[in-house]
Amino acid sequence: MPRTEIVYNVEPFRGAVREGDWKLIWRTPLPSSIELYNIKHDPSEQTNVAATNPDKVAKLQKRIEELGKESARSLWLEAQFKAIQPGLHAPPAMPNEDAYYEIEEP
Repeated sequence: MPRTEIVYNVEPFRGAVREGDWKLIWRTPLPSSIELYNIKHDPSEQTNVAATNPDKVAKLQKRIEELGKESARSLWLEAQFKAIQPGLHAPPAMPNEDAYYEIEEP
Protein backbone atom coordinates (compact mmCIF):
# COMPACT_ATOMS: atom_id res chain seq x y z
CA MET A 1 0.00 0.00 0.00
CA PRO A 2 1.53 3.38 -0.98
CA ARG A 3 2.26 5.95 1.67
CA THR A 4 -0.15 8.90 1.69
CA GLU A 5 1.28 10.83 4.64
CA ILE A 6 4.72 12.22 5.40
CA VAL A 7 5.41 13.76 8.81
CA TYR A 8 8.21 16.30 8.50
CA ASN A 9 8.23 17.27 12.15
CA VAL A 10 5.95 17.69 15.15
CA GLU A 11 7.46 19.78 17.93
CA PRO A 12 6.00 21.85 20.77
CA PHE A 13 5.97 25.06 18.71
CA ARG A 14 5.76 23.91 15.10
CA GLY A 15 4.80 21.06 12.86
CA ALA A 16 4.70 20.06 9.22
CA VAL A 17 2.86 17.24 7.53
CA ARG A 18 2.13 16.24 3.97
CA GLU A 19 -0.96 14.36 2.87
CA GLY A 20 -1.07 13.49 -0.80
CA ASP A 21 -0.18 16.62 -2.75
CA TRP A 22 -0.76 18.98 0.21
CA LYS A 23 1.90 20.13 2.67
CA LEU A 24 1.09 22.22 5.76
CA ILE A 25 3.72 24.05 7.80
CA TRP A 26 2.39 25.43 11.10
CA ARG A 27 4.49 27.63 13.39
CA THR A 28 2.87 28.60 16.67
CA PRO A 29 5.24 31.06 18.38
CA LEU A 30 3.88 34.57 18.01
CA PRO A 31 3.44 35.72 15.41
CA SER A 32 2.11 32.36 14.33
CA SER A 33 2.06 31.37 10.69
CA ILE A 34 0.39 28.79 8.52
CA GLU A 35 1.65 27.81 5.09
CA LEU A 36 -0.11 25.43 2.75
CA TYR A 37 1.36 24.28 -0.53
CA ASN A 38 0.12 22.04 -3.31
CA ILE A 39 3.36 20.20 -4.02
CA LYS A 40 2.11 18.76 -7.32
CA HIS A 41 1.44 22.23 -8.78
CA ASP A 42 4.06 24.14 -6.78
CA PRO A 43 7.00 21.82 -5.99
CA SER A 44 9.28 24.68 -4.92
CA GLU A 45 6.68 25.96 -2.40
CA GLN A 46 6.49 29.50 -3.76
CA THR A 47 2.74 30.15 -3.37
CA ASN A 48 1.12 29.83 0.05
CA VAL A 49 -2.51 28.83 -0.61
CA ALA A 50 -3.66 28.55 3.02
CA ALA A 51 -6.08 31.48 2.79
CA THR A 52 -7.94 29.93 -0.14
CA ASN A 53 -8.10 26.39 1.30
CA PRO A 54 -9.35 26.71 4.91
CA ASP A 55 -10.85 23.20 4.98
CA LYS A 56 -7.54 21.60 3.96
CA VAL A 57 -5.70 23.76 6.54
CA ALA A 58 -8.12 22.68 9.30
CA LYS A 59 -7.79 19.01 8.35
CA LEU A 60 -3.99 19.05 8.36
CA GLN A 61 -3.83 21.13 11.57
CA LYS A 62 -6.06 18.54 13.22
CA ARG A 63 -3.66 15.82 12.06
CA ILE A 64 -0.67 17.69 13.52
CA GLU A 65 -2.58 18.03 16.83
CA GLU A 66 -3.25 14.26 16.82
CA LEU A 67 0.41 13.52 16.15
CA GLY A 68 1.42 15.91 18.92
CA LYS A 69 -0.79 14.08 21.41
CA GLU A 70 0.81 10.77 20.38
CA SER A 71 4.36 12.11 20.69
CA ALA A 72 6.61 11.65 23.68
CA ARG A 73 7.33 14.74 25.76
CA SER A 74 10.31 16.76 24.66
CA LEU A 75 13.17 15.90 27.02
CA TRP A 76 14.99 19.09 26.01
CA LEU A 77 11.98 21.27 26.81
CA GLU A 78 11.42 19.46 30.09
CA ALA A 79 15.07 20.09 31.07
CA GLN A 80 14.73 23.79 30.21
CA PHE A 81 11.63 24.15 32.41
CA LYS A 82 13.41 22.41 35.29
CA ALA A 83 16.36 24.79 34.88
CA ILE A 84 14.20 27.91 35.19
CA GLN A 85 11.79 26.54 37.80
CA PRO A 86 13.79 27.77 40.85
CA GLY A 87 13.47 31.35 39.61
CA LEU A 88 9.71 31.12 39.17
CA HIS A 89 9.11 31.86 42.84
CA ALA A 90 10.33 35.43 42.44
CA PRO A 91 8.05 38.35 41.48
CA PRO A 92 7.20 38.54 37.78
CA ALA A 93 9.86 40.11 35.60
CA MET A 94 7.24 42.04 33.66
CA PRO A 95 7.38 45.84 33.55
CA ASN A 96 4.59 47.74 35.27
CA GLU A 97 2.75 50.81 33.96
CA ASP A 98 5.48 53.12 35.30
CA ALA A 99 7.88 51.53 32.87
CA TYR A 100 5.62 52.44 29.95
CA TYR A 101 4.36 55.88 30.90
CA GLU A 102 6.21 58.89 32.12
CA ILE A 103 4.20 60.69 34.75
CA GLU A 104 4.63 64.45 34.62
CA GLU A 105 4.54 66.25 37.94
CA PRO A 106 2.50 69.52 37.91
